[in-house]
Amino acid sequence: MRFNYRYLAVLILLMPVFPSLAQETAQEAPAETAHNNTHKFPWYEGLFAEVSGTYSFTSELMQNFGEFGFGFRGALGYEYRHFRFAIESGYSKLSGTNPLVSEISLSPVIFKFGYGYPVYSILGIQADISGGVLISSISRYMSAPDIINKKTVKDRYAAPFAGVRFYATVTPLDYLRIYAGGGSDFIFENSGVIPLPLVEAGVSFKPFILFKSIAAKRSAVKQSTKDIVFQSSSDNIIIEDTPQGRIIRLRNAVYFEADSSIMIEIYRPVLDEAGIRLRSNPQLKITFRGFTAPFGTERERAEISRARAQYCADYLAKQFGIDSSRMKIESYGALRAPEYRDASWESYRCVELLIE
Repeated sequence: MRFNYRYLAVLILLMPVFPSLAQETAQEAPAETAHNNTHKFPWYEGLFAEVSGTYSFTSELMQNFGEFGFGFRGALGYEYRHFRFAIESGYSKLSGTNPLVSEISLSPVIFKFGYGYPVYSILGIQADISGGVLISSISRYMSAPDIINKKTVKDRYAAPFAGVRFYATVTPLDYLRIYAGGGSDFIFENSGVIPLPLVEAGVSFKPFILFKSIAAKRSAVKQSTKDIVFQSSSDNIIIEDTPQGRIIRLRNAVYFEADSSIMIEIYRPVLDEAGIRLRSNPQLKITFRGFTAPFGTERERAEISRARAQYCADYLAKQFGIDSSRMKIESYGALRAPEYRDASWESYRCVELLIE
């Protein structure tokens, strides 16, 4: 089968459709739905890049041509909730056993779809399916004299290509995922389907979340976090001295950027302390009360306050393995005020944590 570049052009043109649909779904989902898990994160934080190493096992149909070695894959994609869409390519080759074949290089150009599920804390599982074309370049000798003269002829072919993978994943950081697993690729030739079993390991990272994390750490250098500890106490007020002046906050609350569910990084120890307590005592439960400053429409305030509370619940589920049955979300928007607020609107942009 000769390679037709029209297939590749159609595949690339379709790629932007999926992230766009994901964004539209997130924007149109009603905030009043109790099971809505939508976060008001910037859309670009879902972009990711990944690279992996592969080792393919040579099937009987390919043994006449050579043996596989190590290869690599690279991908660019978009993640929405637990779903992942990506375009991927790579390189691997066969060499060695057929005297008339110098080398066969294989370069897939595929679209893949995946779903990842967190199992416990930072551990998870992921499954991918993919489809596209496999471009093969064959360097071969026409005759025995050509072998002596090292005169090769190159042919290029393309064939439909598909694959399936299953991975175990570790996500130590919001922007980094490590995965390892295996599966099989399938080449669809006129003579039949050629399976290529393989194992794979790699890393996936989200560059925009990484850049945001670095920027947040730099901005918080002058702000102390040693006094920000979750505790059950009647004295629930702390005072922070910041470059902008002195502000007062609750010990059992986390605060967010304006009009978003992006938590201010210096309050992460509050969530961590809550997670540690819940993990150490399975009898405890937690309620997240989301609030927002009284700006925008009532629906917008409801969406933002729920997304802030949902962020906290998802964080405890992902980082500490806290079951959803132990977490309750209450979204107030600006219908009521937090337990404590000062003259600044920042004190309204919070989620209160109540452990019982």
